Amino acid sequence: MPHVRDPTYLLAPNWTYRPNGPIALGNIIVDPFRPQYAISKPTKPLPEMETVTENNWLFETEKIRSVNVSIWTRLFNQLSLKLGPNRQRAESVKIVMKSLETTYFRDEPSMQDIQAIANEPIVRSILNTDSLFRSPVYMVTGLKVAKGFQLTHYGSSGRGLSAEISESVAPDMFVGGNANIERTTTTSNGFEAAGDIIFAYQLLIIKPKGWGPNATFKLDDYRHKAAMLVDSSSDETEEGEIEIEYGGATVDEVVTIQEGITEVNPDKAQQEWLFQDE
Repeated sequence: MPHVRDPTYLLAPNWTYRPNGPIALGNIIVDPFRPQYAISKPTKPLPEMETVTENNWLFETEKIRSVNVSIWTRLFNQLSLKLGPNRQRAESVKIVMKSLETTYFRDEPSMQDIQAIANEPIVRSILNTDSLFRSPVYMVTGLKVAKGFQLTHYGSSGRGLSAEISESVAPDMFVGGNANIERTTTTSNGFEAAGDIIFAYQLLIIKPKGWGPNATFKLDDYRHKAAMLVDSSSDETEEGEIEIEYGGATVDEVVTIQEGITEVNPDKAQQEWLFQDE
């Protein structure tokens, strides 16, 4: 189940932004993943705010992805050959904070405030209520500030090739062997921030509704699958070993199968990921 019921906070682009820096409450931005680039900043007092503090904050996550592709071939109903490339990636992250302080607007900005922002020339050119070619803008309405922030990251990747061969020497007797070649790379890093940092931010999406001088605006919290504390396990499918068996193959068919082994996965992007160079 999700860590929070309605996750709306996005992680900061990196851990170097300080409070009172370029990521600030009330700023208007055009790219929800680049909150440091504001096209408009507040010119009057901000709405009333609330602050919530969580002490001894801890978050750990681990993700493992494994892909195995195997092909069985049988020659003259006696000799069997199994070839299989495999690749695995694992990543774990641990975040610890002395406290996490969340400050957000208590109430949604009034439509009068939104209209005043929409009338600013640069914002008006993006909302462009008179044209089909228009885009929403976003207001920063919440910030999470980490105190005593520490991060530890571990990652590993490996790839290999397995081969297995067996031969029937009698009606009820088989002989065979197998070989595995694997290579694994492991990395780790971590740091502790010397001061407070912006950990995450919340956005209000402002979308034009209607056309021309009678246009209004639709407001809603910006939600994305990349929001912090989203449980992504429900979107992932289990990945196991794929086996394709060919019965009664000829020598030519075996050669054809071996030549086409990298085409087992029809998705080109996945194939490149599976066999990419380290």
